[in-house]
Amino acid sequence: MSYWDQIDDDTIALRAQAVSLSEFGQNMADGSKKVASAMEEGAAASSGTFVPAMCDVDTSRQGATGMHVGQASDTTDGMHTAAGIIVDHDSEASRVSQGSATYGLLARM
Repeated sequence: MSYWDQIDDDTIALRAQAVSLSEFGQNMADGSKKVASAMEEGAAASSGTFVPAMCDVDTSRQGATGMHVGQASDTTDGMHTAAGIIVDHDSEASRVSQGSATYGLLARM
């Protein structure tokens, strides 16, 4: 299953009902963030389609404010690249302790 619909050769559209961002970025017991990877998306990741994903928490942005563009790569095979928006926590204390979460899209190149 793809979360995306092919409109034409140059356009794809997200099926909004197919994904809930609320499941991403949840705090785990050890204080880390719940992270979804391309591999966990299974068939969607290997089919050549774009899939919703979340990059690892960007600890280099601790204490930063606002929203930032970020990117990350899966170095296991060099074939996955993610890009998205880094969304900071709503308090300075949370930002310092947890860093920033990157919500984005991941493509199988």
